[in-house]
Amino acid sequence: MMRWTLPLVAALLAPLAPVQDKDAEDAYREFEKKLTSVKAFRVNIDIQSEEQKVKVKGEMTVAPGNKLKIVFSGTQGDMPISASLLSDGKTVAMKFASGDKGETKSEPTHADMQEFLLGFFAKTGLLVGMDKGTRPMPEFNPNKLTLTNFKMVGKEKVGDRETRIIQFNITVPNEKDQPTCKLWLDTQSQMPLKRQLEVEVNGKVIFRVTELYSQWVRDPVLKNDEFTVPK
Repeated sequence: MMRWTLPLVAALLAPLAPVQDKDAEDAYREFEKKLTSVKAFRVNIDIQSEEQKVKVKGEMTVAPGNKLKIVFSGTQGDMPISASLLSDGKTVAMKFASGDKGETKSEPTHADMQEFLLGFFAKTGLLVGMDKGTRPMPEFNPNKLTLTNFKMVGKEKVGDRETRIIQFNITVPNEKDQPTCKLWLDTQSQMPLKRQLEVEVNGKVIFRVTELYSQWVRDPVLKNDEFTVPK
């Protein structure tokens, strides 16, 4: 009897491994696959970060061949800000204005720009995606981010749409802290309507950004000059 009891007790006392919610991970993977495989799409985006004092609204359009257009405007604190990023597949032109100061620059479009941008957008959101995707670095590839601890954390309406809320942690190479991401996925389209990304250090949130997504359009009608870079 004892030889059966001891292993059982040891098993019960052993630390439990983190439980992955398969439904939550499957829902995320379905969205990720849709986003990274779509040929072209357009979406409206509202970004807010209390810690960064940023509130902006804009639109993103993506098409094959590293063609990209992102425009947004809003405020950072009391300062009006606006920005645009436009790539015709060969050249990317960037404009940024804060108050009465502005900056414009152009550079060759990186061959991996769209892959990196969509990879980061799927895992971390557009705010990180714009920074890391438009300046791809091999040491900070979205494929090196590991997502763990998937779980369903509720249901909620975003506007008039029903959503399922999934949560997961992001492990970043050479970083101790694991950002937490929540995604509000439309129960019909499986595309996100809301995201919250936050970083907590010693029990204190040091960074939080909320992104709202609306008017997803797959394979939108594009104008002939949609991605024309000004000379």
